[in-house]
Amino acid sequence: MPEFGTKNGNDCRAFRKRCLVLSLLLGAWLAAALAMNFTLAGPERQKYLELGRKLALHRAEYYAPRARLLDRDGVPLAWSERYFDLYCLVRDEELTPEIRQQLEQWLKPLPEPPPDRETPWKRGLTPSQILALEKWNANCRILEIRPRLERIRVNLSPELRESLGEVRLENGRQRGISGAEKEFDAILAGAPGSYEVMLDRHRNWIPGTWHEQHAPRPGTDVRLPFQVGR
Repeated sequence: MPEFGTKNGNDCRAFRKRCLVLSLLLGAWLAAALAMNFTLAGPERQKYLELGRKLALHRAEYYAPRARLLDRDGVPLAWSERYFDLYCLVRDEELTPEIRQQLEQWLKPLPEPPPDRETPWKRGLTPSQILALEKWNANCRILEIRPRLERIRVNLSPELRESLGEVRLENGRQRGISGAEKEFDAILAGAPGSYEVMLDRHRNWIPGTWHEQHAPRPGTDVRLPFQVGR
């Protein structure tokens, strides 16, 4: 009996010791959590809110469509048009039959998925397709609609085309790199506007957070000193 009692006493003391250690650890954890909560909700709150906002906030410039090149009679020779292309952000196997069936409502016939995310799935969406796809995609985020600028030119002789020159897309802006496009680049391009938008953890725009800081100044049409026969 004495041995049994001694064993029980030792077990009880060991149990109480373990409980004490566990209580101390839980107390230390609780104190640290309360201190962190006080820090985030108190003196450091604004600092961390500002840091999170900076990480999520994206600011950028954008330009109005490039102005036109005209002949001396005002006939358009070169102008810019904006198109919208559809990109797929998931792999082919992730496009379930249900998703394909839904997309076929707006994309008839449904094109084959592109080999990578940088190849357009469908080029030149119509306004009705853009509105429908944006609304549908808001919940699943498997698609992306990207704008595309194209410089359109009338059918001219090689000499006149060379005089007009070429443009190159740089950071969303069409920049003249040769001929009249380069010579009058600043006049045709105008001045950029700016915007800010919040991004999610995948760096996608969060709907409803786009805000224009100031509008761009459109470029001015330029008349060139030659005439194109009509």
